[in-house]
Amino acid sequence: MSSEGGRWPLWWPDRALEIADGIVEAAERAAAGDAEGFEDEITGMAALPHGQPVTALSGIVTELFEAAHPDGIGADDVRAILERTVAGAQWYRGDLVGPLVVVLTGALGSAPEDAPPVPEFERIAAAVLAAATLASRARVPLTVVVRSALAEIARAETVESP
Repeated sequence: MSSEGGRWPLWWPDRALEIADGIVEAAERAAAGDAEGFEDEITGMAALPHGQPVTALSGIVTELFEAAHPDGIGADDVRAILERTVAGAQWYRGDLVGPLVVVLTGALGSAPEDAPPVPEFERIAAAVLAAATLASRARVPLTVVVRSALAEIARAETVESP
């Protein structure tokens, strides 16, 4: 696992390591235009218990949105990220626009209630591609944001409710 090389904290549970590695490796394969490798990574994450990779990616995309747009996010900013993500993923074989709209608006807390459901594979793929685009825009290494978001999830899970 990547924690041995120092990428992730040694105390992280195996599932967190799988998710973190999957996100970063999928983004690296996307950057290389490796559709098959990207799909393999997404398939691996989609096989994990429902919602875990999506929860992590939601936090990552939200954090990257804030880093890329510290003065606030407008409709034009969302449209620009959507367009950049789609343009950078011409190699992607699936539907990207619909899932990206759901991922981006969801990260901003404004997902339309009448949006059609997006299959987990497509949601994870769109979120990874959006995260890679936003990380590039914000000039932040994706590993830094993955570490931060997963640490925040771990912190939230260990805080007891009053």
